Amino acid sequence: MEHVNGSRYAPVPGKIPGTELNLGGHVFVAAPFNLDGVQEAMKLLEQLKEVKSAADSLKGAAEVLLISLRRNDPDLTVDQLLALLDLGNWERALLTVCSASGINFAAGESRPASQ
Repeated sequence: MEHVNGSRYAPVPGKIPGTELNLGGHVFVAAPFNLDGVQEAMKLLEQLKEVKSAADSLKGAAEVLLISLRRNDPDLTVDQLLALLDLGNWERALLTVCSASGINFAAGESRPASQ
């Protein structure tokens, strides 16, 4: 077995299971956040609660999505993802990624509840 990052147990991009997401006609796998990713995502999700503009909400959502999607597609950039997100899919994609990672939303809330 090939050693990556000094460990033969390092994550293998493209092989991490998750939930399929169709964004702009491209299928991605929303993998659960790894432990580092959970910390980063929770900070970003807290910041999203304070965001007032739609543009900032979309960019913040894209940054959270990237934490998950880069586990299988490490070269994906925020700009590429923003080109694939639209008003019809960004919130569903964010909910899917958070759900795959065990981050729950309170009933009627459009953003994750504090844990």
